[in-house]
Amino acid sequence: MQKLVENQYDAYCKKVLRFKPIASRVLHGFIPEFQSLSLNEIHNMLDKDNLSDRMSVLNVEDITKPNAKIFYDLLCHIPYKDGLFVDFEPQGKISNYDAFVNRCIHTGSRMIVWQRNEKDGSFKDDFSDLKRCISIWIVIHPPVEHRGKVIRIVQKQSQISETKTIDEKELNQQTILILCLHDEIDPTDNSVLMMLSVLFSSKLSQNERFLYLEKSYGIVLTEAEREVVGQMCNAHEGVYEYGLEAGMTLGRAKGKAEGRIEGLKEKSFEIARKLLRMGLSVHVVADTTGLSLNEVEQLLNH
Repeated sequence: MQKLVENQYDAYCKKVLRFKPIASRVLHGFIPEFQSLSLNEIHNMLDKDNLSDRMSVLNVEDITKPNAKIFYDLLCHIPYKDGLFVDFEPQGKISNYDAFVNRCIHTGSRMIVWQRNEKDGSFKDDFSDLKRCISIWIVIHPPVEHRGKVIRIVQKQSQISETKTIDEKELNQQTILILCLHDEIDPTDNSVLMMLSVLFSSKLSQNERFLYLEKSYGIVLTEAEREVVGQMCNAHEGVYEYGLEAGMTLGRAKGKAEGRIEGLKEKSFEIARKLLRMGLSVHVVADTTGLSLNEVEQLLNH
């Protein structure tokens, strides 16, 4: 049951990161090629789908390496210049930081391989059309010593002998970005990292987050977006209540969490039914609601 609680929270975090006003600020704040563009230009560049206020997401399943399937959390193609692929990966807690960095490198490297023969990807035999790949990891509860830090991992050339220098553009095909959020909220800090810290803070109410985003960043969420943030907050409380609430017995914590999750699950079913009636595909509905494909297909057949 605890895993279900965490999966629900993770699903809502991914939905929030699909909001174009949020994603466009992350790209503008941390990716050099976007910093010369306005937020509106980036916002309009993000792929459109039937949910026009959200980025469209590619197939997140990577099966290019046998017996080593991985899933990207939120993978999209951005048609800027030659095109690039961006992956957003929300991460809750880290038990082993070094192992976590290895995971980031592994996932980022797989993006290079994954794009071979993918739509909008690389098809040429000489790899001259290989697209740039950016993997952005947002660590919501980082270790104390890493809070507020931004780590960028890129390829560098070390000249060992008199060989031709590799063009920096070719070395720049892969970037891994690790954003370790703040634990404390600073009202004077209007950085993108603080914006994400506000959005995913466990110390602020829903209304406090909405007000903070509007006053400090000019982000006014729609009613649908506010509902998703509210569901994320409820799911986060479920994670907390399942076993971490001080003074609560395990049985009470478990029972309270299970009741909350059942309510979230029923809400997801309700949203899924509406989206199916709108004609959205099973895959889009599953990605939007956090339900499994099997659960959505059962709704479709009844």
